[in-house]
Amino acid sequence: MSSLFVIYFKDLRSKGFVQDVDDKVTFYKFKIHDLIHDLALSVSQEECLTIYQQTISASENVRHLAFAEHYPMRILQPFLKKLKGVRTLVNLTPWGQFREVEKTFLSACISYFKYLWLIELENCTLKALPKSICTLKHLKCLVLSSFHNLRRVPKSIHKLQSLLTLRLFNLPRFQVSDNLRRLINLRFLEISGDDMQLREVRPGNWSSLRFLYFYKCTTLKCLFEGMENLTSLKDLIFEYCYELESLSRSLKFLVKLEDIFIISCPKINLLMEPQGIEDQNLHLGLKNFIIRDAPSLRDLPRLLLEASASHLEFIEIRGCPELEALPNWFQNLISLQRLEIIDCPKLSRLFDGVEHLTSLKQLKIQQCPTMNDKYRPQTGADWSKISHIQEVHIEEQKIIKSS
Repeated sequence: MSSLFVIYFKDLRSKGFVQDVDDKVTFYKFKIHDLIHDLALSVSQEECLTIYQQTISASENVRHLAFAEHYPMRILQPFLKKLKGVRTLVNLTPWGQFREVEKTFLSACISYFKYLWLIELENCTLKALPKSICTLKHLKCLVLSSFHNLRRVPKSIHKLQSLLTLRLFNLPRFQVSDNLRRLINLRFLEISGDDMQLREVRPGNWSSLRFLYFYKCTTLKCLFEGMENLTSLKDLIFEYCYELESLSRSLKFLVKLEDIFIISCPKINLLMEPQGIEDQNLHLGLKNFIIRDAPSLRDLPRLLLEASASHLEFIEIRGCPELEALPNWFQNLISLQRLEIIDCPKLSRLFDGVEHLTSLKQLKIQQCPTMNDKYRPQTGADWSKISHIQEVHIEEQKIIKSS
């Protein structure tokens, strides 16, 4: 998530506009208050419409259209013809259910709604997209999520040159086509599937891309060639990539990269040591590094983390049973403010020099039996090395010092 979005979201949360927030690392789940919901409906009733079985009419001013149920085209077609100004098209499917969406229905919407900015289809049985979707020259956002039978997008997908956001999320049988790299204006990309045909990004292809998320890319073993060409990239995320073994050393050229999240990638190891003079004077901008549920991890990426020493603020290491030691070069991470180590049973101590990290404000150690005892507040043998830290969580104990 972009830092600007996070700032806006936190501001809305502080004012009570959103509730029951669940931080999923890559996105938030939340509710809005009933009063806010009713107010939004009241303000938007002329431009927003959700179609149910009982819907019999609609204003021609409708810009944002959602479908809550499945309808035969013979019923929908006369209705759709009246709506010329629709900008967003969304299907609403209850969680855990799938809905039949006819290809003829989608083709009709594309034919009638020439100025679509957004199409969002989730939990559909659709097996293929109509080729006509590539004629929507104003389309900025395309979301295809949880299609269990979708194999590919049309070959002419690259014609969507206004496309800024492409979410190909949770598509277990999807073929990640090489044509995607020709979407040169993309800012936000999520991809998943069982056939990674995209193996190279050439100069100029994704130079504007800021967010790249690999989700259940089940055959992805390593990053594709040309990662150094993603010069605007800020967020790089991997989740449930079961064959992923390593990251690319070319990430060292991505000076705008701020976040690396690696979640549930069982084969990954991150041995990335500096090599040669060109690696000695790197200045990278990583701010957050998270790795979770990585049973093969034994090493951490020195090349990326130490080169980000003046920017790196947060590290989380969770569920790494083979990690035996934190490297002593951690003491060079002078901007580190939060460190969380959870469920790493072979770790027996922190790195040398932890007492010198004066920026470190929060330390959490849980499910690390030896460390729990060694750094236990007041009584642990090495408590004095972390006693300067303002907020310390050791297993169930928590100490917060007054400023």
